[in-house]
Amino acid sequence: MWQFGGVDGALGAVLAAYANQERRAHFDAIYGAVCARLAAEGVDTGALKVVLMVPVGGTPCYRYAFDEESVCVTAQMALAKQYGLLFDVLPFQITDFNGNLPCAAVGIGAVLLAKLRSRDRGLCRVDAVLFGSKGTQATALALHQYWHECGDNFVAPTLLAGFGTDLANFRDSSAGALRLPPEQLARRTRFLVVNSAQDGSVSPGLPALAAFVAQARSDAVVFDVGAHLHDWYSSAVATNPSHHWYGLAFRDDCAYGVLAPLLLQHLSAFVHRPFVATLPSL
Repeated sequence: MWQFGGVDGALGAVLAAYANQERRAHFDAIYGAVCARLAAEGVDTGALKVVLMVPVGGTPCYRYAFDEESVCVTAQMALAKQYGLLFDVLPFQITDFNGNLPCAAVGIGAVLLAKLRSRDRGLCRVDAVLFGSKGTQATALALHQYWHECGDNFVAPTLLAGFGTDLANFRDSSAGALRLPPEQLARRTRFLVVNSAQDGSVSPGLPALAAFVAQARSDAVVFDVGAHLHDWYSSAVATNPSHHWYGLAFRDDCAYGVLAPLLLQHLSAFVHRPFVATLPSL
């Protein structure tokens, strides 16, 4: 408990973030403008898939929610019209938790769990969850608890997309009795995991990840970033970015026009594909 300041520490950080009036106004302005423009352009929002974004671990939360309003609105509109997606970015930054990753995992995981419970009550939409490397723990904490609560009576599957992660928090035994084997996960979720073959933080776990993903009837994509370094990134990225490859995809101007679309194409196809539960073998 001391690692994240106790329950009060994580909860206090979450409450303070939601009480941040400047951030609330910024988010309200972005999503209000996006909804108004989608309606004006006749876009059927019911056909869009809402992807909840965990805002740590290199996910593109800045471009879609924390940058200047005009930049975020433009990015969200392009996402909706080209890929049929909307990013619902949780309103947190790692600085809200003083850079304390365990604290962030507990706080963000609790909010994600609350979102899933609200979805099941018909109060919001969560068609999928997008997370990055350091967001894996928060996502796993929320989903392990959610699946434990639901048992076999879950309302809807929860699709999980991860960039730059080996899913260690879903595979290892840290969840104790809450951990589900991949064969049972295949009834409740699908994973899309996208990695770089040259990501030093993830590559040691890729063999175990491949076996886990196959058992969970899920998808794993591995990009050869090294072979495409000069095609995907601007000259400012002179060497292979290793673990930062996917974060740069949305920050580097060249990569945003080349690599980011590849990531979004994979994400869109994954989220829009009908879910068919896999029953355990008899």
